This record gives sequence, structure tokens and C-alpha cells, in this order.
Amino acid sequence: MKAKGYAEPVPIFEPLSPLERSWGRIQPNFVGREPQIKALMGMARDIVSSDEPHSRLVFVASQSGMGKSTMVAHAIEHVRNFIGDDTRRLVITKHVGKESNSLLPFCMFRDILLDVLANFAASTDDKSHASGVSGFTSSHSISLHSLSCRSQGSSTALSLAKSEELLKVLCRELAAPSGFVDHVLHYLSGKGAGKSAVGKAPSMKAMVSFMTRAFRRCTQETKLVVVALDDVQYIDEMTWKVLRQVFEGCDNLLLICAFDLSRSRDLKVESDFWHVLNKKYRPAGHFVPMELGGLGKEEITVMTMKTLGLQREELSPDLLNEILIQSGMSKKRMTVVDVVNVESMVS
Repeated sequence: MKAKGYAEPVPIFEPLSPLERSWGRIQPNFVGREPQIKALMGMARDIVSSDEPHSRLVFVASQSGMGKSTMVAHAIEHVRNFIGDDTRRLVITKHVGKESNSLLPFCMFRDILLDVLANFAASTDDKSHASGVSGFTSSHSISLHSLSCRSQGSSTALSLAKSEELLKVLCRELAAPSGFVDHVLHYLSGKGAGKSAVGKAPSMKAMVSFMTRAFRRCTQETKLVVVALDDVQYIDEMTWKVLRQVFEGCDNLLLICAFDLSRSRDLKVESDFWHVLNKKYRPAGHFVPMELGGLGKEEITVMTMKTLGLQREELSPDLLNEILIQSGMSKKRMTVVDVVNVESMVS
């Protein structure tokens, strides 16, 4: 918005939704989804352990309330546990799409790129990191061990001045035209090209190419880059173009896209990319669609035990039966919305 004393519009801020605040947090009473979590962990292991790694793109779809966001958050934390926090080994960036994201080109990818720049700066400044992949599990059987209680926050924030400094270095290294960085900074600030940008505004194709190359340059020495995006039905078309080029051009990327099945028609993925995903990458195992259903009776039982702090023999059959009746389990599989209601009831 325009503000007094500033020549150019300045970024404004808005409250985070509950989902955005909790995205990435570990839920203590989480149950189920072991096949999906093990599958994601297996993909991560294959990327860091293979002599000829290939990036993976995973689409996680479900009806609203099925717990796809929580499942992805737990899977990422398990990946972090068995790979480690070293930014030379692992970079994680997580973002939630909002309806306003579709209004500005590159709106979602700018956050991804800023996270990657922050990790790049951290790994460059840290001269004490260990090289290689020692410490990675090579076992084909992945155990869902207990999660740590470390902070679930996203990557270290990078100041605009530091971002500008790094982008100028990248522009020189990638032979970008003079003044290109000014236009990039405007897009990264969420304003699009502005009056202060020098020279002719680059084409969208040129911007896609630069952002792709900048991403690859900042992550080329990283063993695994996890990009987790929730509510991708709100991602703008230009971000999808960059994500496609990043996916097809990198060999160390695990790209996880979660969305509501009822909003699948809103996905702005190009039809030819869908075709390539299903005809080329899906048979090779590089594109993996996942669809989550409701929770089963045993999972509800375990969740109830965790919530009440009971052993199985201490759980009253009458209470459990009442929970199943109240949740509608006699007619359907339980959703995460039902779980929240049950937790309130048993508490």
C-alpha cells in the first residue's frame, strides 16, 4: 500500500490463519497414515542414496478435514530426523496457499525462493558443516520412530538487503541483463514490476527461467530439497511454470503438493504438464498421486487411548462403542473433523 513518507508502495501484513500458524507443527495425538509417511520417507531416502537420483512430485489429495496437512508435516519431520539439519544435506521450505496468491505472478514461488536464499546464505556462512551423506539410513525398512520436540518453524528469514545482495551475485553469475535484479526484487516483494526497476521489464518467460536457475544454483550442493505446499489450488500459473521447470531440471527435489479434492478443478497446472506427468513420470515412479481416506476403527481406538492416556485394557468397550456411534463410524470412515469432535467429547 502507499504510505506517507515512502516513494514506493510498502508491504503490509495480515494475520495468519490457524492452518498457516500450525503448518509444520507436530500433533501429539496423531495416528495413522503410516503407509503414506513411509512412502514419502522412502522417496527422500532414494533421492539422497541413489547414484542416479530423480526428483519426485507428490500430489496429496483428500476431502477437507482428512488430515493431509498434518500427515505431510509428520512425514517431513521424520525425513528431517533421519537426514539431519545440515543445510548442505537438507533444505525444507513449507508454505500454505491463499486465495490472494493467484492474483500476482510468482506469488507463491517468491516465498520458496526467499527460503532457499536464506538456506544458501546459511550454508555459505557456516564453514564447519560436514560434507558427504554419512549418517543417512540406507535401510529399506524405515521405522516411524518418535519425533523430536525441536522447533517446527520454517527457514531462517532473510532481510531484504541480504536478499538483494545475494540476488545481485546470482544475476552476475547467471549472466542476467543489467537491471534485471530490480525487477526480480519487485516480484519478490509481492508488488510486481515497479517504477523504480531499471530498464525494460523482462518477459514472463525470462522471469521463469531466472527463478528456476536461481533455485537450482542455490540448491545444487544440497542432497535433498523438500518443498511442501498446502492448498495448491490457490497457486498462480507462473509459479506452476517455475515448479515444473524446477521439478524437471533438478535431481534432488521432493515436491509435495496438497489440495482439497473438491477444489481440484481450480488447479492451474497446464494440460500438457498433466499429460507428461501421467504418461512419463508416473510410470517411472517420479510422479506419485496420493488420496487420503478416513480413519479406521483401530486408528480411532489408538487416538482415544492417546487422548485419555489409557492402556488398551483400560479402555471401556462401552465408551469406545459410544465414540464410534457418535462419530458415525457405523456408516462411514472417520474424518479428522470427527476426530477433533471426539477428542472434545472424551476430554
